[in-house]
Amino acid sequence: MMLNGTSAVVLVFGTVWLAEHPTRLQIAGITVFFAGIALYFAEADFSGTQMIGLAVATFQVFANAAAAVLGRFVNRTATLSPLLITTISMGVGAAMLIVAALFTQGVPQLGVGEIGFIVWLAGINTAFAFTLWNHTQRTLSAMESSMINSTMLIQIGALAWIFLGDALSIREVAGMLLAAAGILLVQVRRLRRAPRPSLTQTTDQPA
Repeated sequence: MMLNGTSAVVLVFGTVWLAEHPTRLQIAGITVFFAGIALYFAEADFSGTQMIGLAVATFQVFANAAAAVLGRFVNRTATLSPLLITTISMGVGAAMLIVAALFTQGVPQLGVGEIGFIVWLAGINTAFAFTLWNHTQRTLSAMESSMINSTMLIQIGALAWIFLGDALSIREVAGMLLAAAGILLVQVRRLRRAPRPSLTQTTDQPA
């Protein structure tokens, strides 16, 4: 739930630092999106130690928003390869995590299943996915990219219903559909019509 707030922060950061001003339709779309989130989590109750988790998640929201804006800043010039950007950014982070993991937990004992999970998560879910992400940031604004990322709310709800049997109430389904409508509105762009030729213009046809 907290990560869905990233789009609002990206909207502010992108406007201030990248001069990417949203259209009225996009503002309406993000409003509809958050209305859907509010409906989906209308009965959520947080108390006690969960507030600490929410505070940590709030920091993560701003960190993710800053990363989205920085990624858009680097990619929008289209001078660097998305693969190169992914390799450097993911490589530095992965190296830090590996050193920290080896220092705190030692060398793990991995079976065939664990190796398969790592290959999938590292190769497809991370390397391939983030290369596509960096490629889309060449043309999509920071907010548009962030809104696509927010479809995780819908994906997780649907996958949890399919694979875990988690039931979805009518309210939750309505919230997901409303959020999807908001995301769609943000992505809609004005269609540019080609100018019609003037009546005075003629085209010579070959005999």
